[in-house]
Amino acid sequence: MLISISELILKSIALYKNNAKRFITYSFLIFVPGAFITIFSAILPILIPERFTLGIIGASYIIYILLAIILSFVSFWFSLAFIRVITKNYNGTAVGTMGEEIHEAKAIFWPSFWTYILTGLAVFGGMLLLVIPGIIFGLWFAFSIYVTAIDNKRPIQAMKTSKQLVDGRWWKVFWRILIPSLVFGIAIIIIQYIITLPLEYILENTNPQTLLYVTWGVLATLIISLCMLFLTPLITSVYIILYTELKKHPLQKETPPATLAK
Repeated sequence: MLISISELILKSIALYKNNAKRFITYSFLIFVPGAFITIFSAILPILIPERFTLGIIGASYIIYILLAIILSFVSFWFSLAFIRVITKNYNGTAVGTMGEEIHEAKAIFWPSFWTYILTGLAVFGGMLLLVIPGIIFGLWFAFSIYVTAIDNKRPIQAMKTSKQLVDGRWWKVFWRILIPSLVFGIAIIIIQYIITLPLEYILENTNPQTLLYVTWGVLATLIISLCMLFLTPLITSVYIILYTELKKHPLQKETPPATLAK
């Protein structure tokens, strides 16, 4: 029998609680590249004057885009390592050091990247047709990235595997993703709101034309992002646990009746 929604939520919380130190460390590791992207967006226009341009585009903007792409790739790489670590913790298998896990994740970077791109294109194509096909495709391929990251399958095969796991129990999977995501999402929003209140007060009482305002703006963005990253492993765990349980409990296909001999 497929895991229930309440079990899914409780197991996600227990998994995080039992591995809090490790999960928070990986969350911070993923946060660092994004933090640099935020910092660069603020300091590059100051360090590189507007008169420096490449054609009609400012040099600071071009440098920022290049750095953002590189750092996004690094963050994605670390996220793959974290997915594998969460899976190993859930399955009770040995987890290597952070360096070892990151090194192992390097081998699946490009397959996972193309799985991510192809899945995104499929869902986007469904949205262009109508909203409902986009939702259907989104659920079909919801586990594609996990199939590649965890079981090292190629992009197309990962998408097929994800669809096979969902087929025949679409609504069961839908509710098992939607409700835990809502529960944890609401928790994230509440915490974010509590943290944002004093930061908004500070910004409202700071002159927007000063460097201090820019500094507080960057700090506010970093603090909010960090808090969200510390909670997102709960949602990631939902997908990983559900993916693992779907594999453990494949849908039994009906065997066609034997043809009577004439």
